[in-house]
Amino acid sequence: MKVQVDAPAAWFLLPASEAIVTDPDLDDDPPRYAGQLRGGWGAVGDCIFEVMTAIDSASLDPLELTVEIQCAGADDLNSDQQRVIDSWFRLGELELSAPEARWCEGRHRSWGLKAAGFAAIPVQLAPVSDAIRFWYPDPTGWGPLDRESVDALEEVRDWWHGDPIATWRAINPCYGQRLDAIIRHWRVRLGQL
Repeated sequence: MKVQVDAPAAWFLLPASEAIVTDPDLDDDPPRYAGQLRGGWGAVGDCIFEVMTAIDSASLDPLELTVEIQCAGADDLNSDQQRVIDSWFRLGELELSAPEARWCEGRHRSWGLKAAGFAAIPVQLAPVSDAIRFWYPDPTGWGPLDRESVDALEEVRDWWHGDPIATWRAINPCYGQRLDAIIRHWRVRLGQL
């Protein structure tokens, strides 16, 4: 199965031990899911990490909008599991705001991996995926980033390098370099470098 990965430079591993990775059904009234994912989360997590490993080991342009990565382990999974894998790495999915570090999307899937015993969860930061997406012309009319938006992206980078998320940096040693490269490209485009 080929998995589409949108904005590959925006993805990183969130430690599953973080307080924001909780059982969302405790907050939902009534619970959103009555049962487990058909076939279980373990095999889904294995495939998600297969894709994440490929992202981390590839030498991609930091502003690459979309890549396809082969996930050999997904071919034997059921349709429900393949659907979760297929949608995981799309823009707007499993997304955290920054610097607030709050969920925009993905609470149930992140909990599914944590409950299956995975120590980390691949997620994306919304401002970083936006900076990649807005690099390209948008047929729906959204314009490119402006100087204030890039200043805000630098605040995200400074937050990433701050003490509160040292555990995040420890398992994502190259993420700060990706942020720097994206910001540098935008500063050049805006005539600030």
